[in-house]
Amino acid sequence: MRRRLLLVLPVLLPGFAQAADPPTDIANAMPPSQLLVALRGGGHVIYVRHAPTQREGADQVSAVMGDCATQRMLSEEGWRQARAMGEAFRRLGIPVGAVISSEYCRAWQTADLAFGRFEKNPALNFEPAEDYTDLQKAAMRNRLRPLLSAAPPRGQNTVLVGHDDPFEAANGIYPEPMGVTWVIRPGGPDGFTLLGRSSPRRGRACGEPTQRAPDGSGHPSAASSAARLRGGRPRPEGNLAPGVVPLTAFGADRQAQRRLESGSHRCSSRRVSNPSPGR
Repeated sequence: MRRRLLLVLPVLLPGFAQAADPPTDIANAMPPSQLLVALRGGGHVIYVRHAPTQREGADQVSAVMGDCATQRMLSEEGWRQARAMGEAFRRLGIPVGAVISSEYCRAWQTADLAFGRFEKNPALNFEPAEDYTDLQKAAMRNRLRPLLSAAPPRGQNTVLVGHDDPFEAANGIYPEPMGVTWVIRPGGPDGFTLLGRSSPRRGRACGEPTQRAPDGSGHPSAASSAARLRGGRPRPEGNLAPGVVPLTAFGADRQAQRRLESGSHRCSSRRVSNPSPGR
């Protein structure tokens, strides 16, 4: 599991600081109904962290672009979530212009499954490290911020499909869980403004046994990685923070969503084939 970029927050005693988790949300986030109105009007950047993968791991250290076998791949749940997101956008009439993804397979496959098209841009990639230097954090920030600041054509929204660490490097917010969607308004003194987010709820993949993490969360991989990062009590990545908008708020089918959450959805024995390589 890649290590999150750690922010340093001051403590009460002068001259001392402690490492802390980066924030995962913003104050005064726009309500879901207002986010939907804003998106329907276009003019926004939508940053999507790729859909869930089969495993955790800092594959940016050894991943070879163009070779999916060297990278983390989408899980069955990830395929379902990506498709559900695209269906929600179409059902709600959210206009989508350019769809830009990183060069990692899990990112462009998320884009392809959701929107049926994409263009790859290495500006959305990781730096090839697990523990980033200040120069590497700055490199990710300087590559991504122009994309977050670029206004789309009138009446359209630009979709960026990327990863956690570059997004955090660009604005200090850690995008969790996998599949989270951030709505961004380009412009202003800082180049862009985060308006709010929509997070999918985690369902159990076909054939996946119900396993409990040491903290009882049901997310052993996320919990164990979080424990390693913080050295403290695990926090499962799949849980939603209070006030976070679930995928259903953006129009995903509610009955289907409940089936995913309960694990009662039908499982097909046919293997899902990979989407065609990126264009």
